[in-house]
Amino acid sequence: MVVTVAVIVAAIIVYIGVGLWTTRYRSFQSAINACETQFDSEHWEYNVGDDYNMFVIGDNGRSLTITTNSDNIDIAVCVLHELDMPNSVQSKMGHTRPLDGTQTDKWDGITATWTYSDDELTVILEY
Repeated sequence: MVVTVAVIVAAIIVYIGVGLWTTRYRSFQSAINACETQFDSEHWEYNVGDDYNMFVIGDNGRSLTITTNSDNIDIAVCVLHELDMPNSVQSKMGHTRPLDGTQTDKWDGITATWTYSDDELTVILEY
């Protein structure tokens, strides 16, 4: 009886842990998907499609690289908003200049690293 209860409790813990892990690491794709519905298809395809490759999910879903410029910053801001990026981090990104080099900040288990050069902002998000 005790062994059965222990096995059931262990199974529940594993189930919950795997569910939380999967949800956490799927959130980058979920944020992108949520934003896709907020833009017309032509604007989205031009900026996010295979030719530009604005979003690159890597490390089995634990990292997201966003490459954005003034033409598609609205899409990037949408994704960052979906990921609950605090206004303070958004402000730091918005005030980064090329001479500032690479910057880093964290929120809710996500580490953001970004650089700005010319008209391009590259943001790397990692769990």
